[in-house]
Amino acid sequence: MKSHSTSSIWKIIPTMPRSFKSTLAADGITCATTCVSSRDDFVAALEHGGIDLILSDFTLPAFDGLSALKIAHTGWPDLPVIMVSGTLGEERAVDSLKSGATDYVLKERLTRLAPAVRRAMLEVETRAENKRLEGQFIGAQKNGSDRPARRRRGP
Repeated sequence: MKSHSTSSIWKIIPTMPRSFKSTLAADGITCATTCVSSRDDFVAALEHGGIDLILSDFTLPAFDGLSALKIAHTGWPDLPVIMVSGTLGEERAVDSLKSGATDYVLKERLTRLAPAVRRAMLEVETRAENKRLEGQFIGAQKNGSDRPARRRRGP
């Protein structure tokens, strides 16, 4: 499994009007961002590919975080979504997590953003590694079942 350090570059879609790139950079995370503010721009960015993570404001006038979450999980279910909000109460936070958000961060506590991003990306790497190992195991099982069973010779 590769380890992300300060030299890592992740492609992130923030649906927020302000960039949190400097917050992440201050904590050693270098990322390229594609900021979107509408559903069409969001879908276009996802379809273009190369996205590693979505940062989404919970409430925006034209396009909200739950809508982004539903779209992402319908077409890109392995893509982590971190909700960021200034007004996200406990009930809404729990609802977002139940709906599939990877994490949520309050704007007043942006010091949690970088650890949330790192954890989300580690989960993605872990899932990919588990899928790879599962594929190897299944392949080995198939290859092993094609061979005749060896009989053990007696003394």
